[in-house]
Amino acid sequence: MHAMSETGEPNARVRRDPLSPHVRDEIMAEILGDVHTLHKSVSDLAAIIQTSDERLSGRIADLLKASSDFANAREGAIAELSAQASIATQRRMADSLGGMLAKVNLTLASIGGNVRESNTRRLIELFAVALASAALAGAATLAGVWALIH
Repeated sequence: MHAMSETGEPNARVRRDPLSPHVRDEIMAEILGDVHTLHKSVSDLAAIIQTSDERLSGRIADLLKASSDFANAREGAIAELSAQASIATQRRMADSLGGMLAKVNLTLASIGGNVRESNTRRLIELFAVALASAALAGAATLAGVWALIH
């Protein structure tokens, strides 16, 4: 078959593809096999990434739960310490109040004793004044009677 060539010359052979249909099919099969292998590799990589993401998500969830448990434990410990501090403060206040009440009782008892002593002392002083006044009055009366007689 003679046709025109690319240069336009008559009687030149037409350039033909040197690959036979069999060789072309083999090359296409090899390319499709490579594409399939690439697709399978990408699918495997996607599966590995998804599995890693799921594991990482699980670990993050575990860490969040542990963090939450720690926060709850911390809050519980703070609440317990606060309650213990409150109880200790109440005990100290009760002890201080008890000590103060004991001191007040001692002071009141001391004041009561002083008042009793003071009342007794005052009665003794009044009695002594009364005796002295009576003695002076009696002496004055005796002096007056003696003066009248003499």
